[in-house]
Amino acid sequence: MGSTKIIPYLSILLLLPLFGCETPRPEAGERTVGVSSNVAPDLKLKLLDGETVQLSDYRGKVVLLNFWATWCAPCRVEIPEFVDLHKTYKDKDVVMIGVSFDHESDSEYVRSFSRQAGITYHVAKVQNYSEIVEIERAWSAIEGISTLRGYGKGDPESGNGSVQMMPTTFIIDKTGMIVRKHVGAREAEQLASELDLLL
Repeated sequence: MGSTKIIPYLSILLLLPLFGCETPRPEAGERTVGVSSNVAPDLKLKLLDGETVQLSDYRGKVVLLNFWATWCAPCRVEIPEFVDLHKTYKDKDVVMIGVSFDHESDSEYVRSFSRQAGITYHVAKVQNYSEIVEIERAWSAIEGISTLRGYGKGDPESGNGSVQMMPTTFIIDKTGMIVRKHVGAREAEQLASELDLLL
């Protein structure tokens, strides 16, 4: 392959972190009708340590909920930023949960990856593809969420709760309301100001 043919491929690879990774998704027709309330769906999550929790268990705390996968390059980029955030906020009524969409990998693989990446916050893993479909159906039905895309610069736009692009991160207040959705990798300082406002 000549060098002129390689350049477009390299350009695509370099731009990948700007856009994110697309998750396996249900057919568009399976999407539930939109709802206007920004209450986070009460996800039931199986953490890698074996504990099963629900989002409602964390009412009274601010929740940073991140949908990611080990195979997603932008997801990997933001992990050190989340580790820094966790170090700063773990004793300040903030709970951080990463939900791994590695449905084709076993829990031990995600556990090993998490250890090697130095992840200190909670990590849950979907068990199969149908769980991804259920999560997408429930979250994409929520309309009117303040959403920042790309590197989070500029004004937020109104979006829905879809988790088809990863990483997708939600900031949820102490009452369980979704305050902000971020699509794409984030630096710690971009999220810290939002967390501070909710504490």
